[in-house]
Amino acid sequence: MECKKWLILSLLVFGSQILFAQSSSTTAPADEHSLLGLSSDSWSFYMDDENKVLFIDFETIPVNLSEVVIRNRDGKVLWKDELWKLPVNSIYEVDLSAFPAGNYEVELKTFTGAMVKELRLR
Repeated sequence: MECKKWLILSLLVFGSQILFAQSSSTTAPADEHSLLGLSSDSWSFYMDDENKVLFIDFETIPVNLSEVVIRNRDGKVLWKDELWKLPVNSIYEVDLSAFPAGNYEVELKTFTGAMVKELRLR
């Protein structure tokens, strides 16, 4: 009888290990947006062209952000700010009115990756 108790207890412990195990994924993201769980038509970024203000909605991004970097076409960093201390439901604003018309790259860094978004100022 004692042997049956040990067998049942062992099966319960082993079974709970299987039920709560996490699976690992080796699938690479299809593009830089999927790295953060965003689609290409995501509302995480909104550009107010008239006032030249970029809005980034943290609440629609499913990971914690650590830094934002804005670069020009030549790769020169024009704007950089730490984001990790801001609340996850923030809407971050960048005033780009001092930037000349042209193409820019907005990079949102996380603690494990990054996402790059192209931006065109008129």
